[in-house]
Order: sequence, then structure tokens, then C-alpha cells
Amino acid sequence: IDNKIKQDKTLENAAAQLNRSLILPNDIYLRTKDCGEANAFYNPNEQSVTMCYELMEHFYRLYKTDGYTDDQAYESMFDAVRFVFLHEIGHALIDTYNLPVTANEEDAADRCSSFICIEELGDGGVKSILAAADAFRIESKSRTPTGRDLADEHLLQEQRFFNSLCMVYGSNPTKHSYIVEKNYLPEARAVRCPNEYERTAESWSVLLAPWRKD
Repeated sequence: IDNKIKQDKTLENAAAQLNRSLILPNDIYLRTKDCGEANAFYNPNEQSVTMCYELMEHFYRLYKTDGYTDDQAYESMFDAVRFVFLHEIGHALIDTYNLPVTANEEDAADRCSSFICIEELGDGGVKSILAAADAFRIESKSRTPTGRDLADEHLLQEQRFFNSLCMVYGSNPTKHSYIVEKNYLPEARAVRCPNEYERTAESWSVLLAPWRKD
């Protein structure tokens, strides 16, 4: 995994895209390492984002349990890692720019990741959102939420699955009409997704506007 991450420059390419777009008042350091657990996190004291190899392996094994081939599992793993990486970058931007967050920060970071994927990375970014959404779907089938899950600051995996699909569908309902046609997303939610995505995109555009290089 380490060799493939370096070879494909998965994180470097995503970071380079952000560097071309945003001014940072200070460096944010990016790390990949063994953490002893499947995790990824932003450390505000060190102003660093860490991606754990265990999380990457977790994604790979998760996709394999759902019938993915080796190549499909690897490809989806790196796509999902890009989404999680940008989720943690969302936390970093909120902290570095001291951005206001009026609701759950974990949800805000998810939506920041979706916004960057769609607006900055195009079709490759959409693949990342969909890969992460599929991971959320597979994980949700393997366990029943407990009280601890409900109390956690993260949304349930089922909610993250539908929210991710809503962002993709809402960004271009015509292009992504299959999401509703194949019943991945209930029509009752889908009709609100274009407005939901527009508000998300407008909010992040306004918040990041002072830091845009262009």
C-alpha cells in the first residue's frame, strides 16, 4: 500500500490541487503511517493530517467482502482514501481559517470533501465520493448501531451514505439520474438534493473566497 500510494501520488495530487487554489497562513503537514488502528485524523496542535495505512487496508478488505475483484478493491480504496483525506483537510481548513461551523463539524467536513471533490477534482472527485459512499453502505450492513454510535459526533454510516449520494446527485441531476433510477437514493430525498448541494457549495465558496488565489 505504501509503495502504491507513493507511485500513484494519491495524496500529493490532491494536495497540489488545493495548493493551486488556496492560500494558507501556515503549512499543513501530511503524513501516512502505521497507527495501530484504522483511522485518519487532523491534529490541530501539530497542524497535520495523518492517513493511517490500517484505514487503507480496512477499505480494501471491506470492498473484497462485497465481491470486488482485487483490482476493483484497490482502485476503490484509493478513491475512498482521497475522500477521507479531503474530509480531514476540511477539519484543517476550519481550524486554520477559524471558519464558523453552525452544525455538526463532522458533517461539515464530509460536505467540504464532497464540495472539493466535485468542484475542484471533477469526475475523479465524484468517483471518490461514490467509493466512500459504497464503503459506508457496506459497513452499515455489518453492524447494528449502538447507543455509543448514536452519541458519536460522526453521523451513522447509513446517513453518510445517503448524504454523499445526495451531494453527487444534487450537483448534476441529469448526469447522475441513475442514482434515483436505480433506487440508490429515495426520490423523496432526491428532489431536495439540488437545493441542498447549491446551499452547500455556496456556503463553502463564500467561506473560502478570502483565501482563493484567483
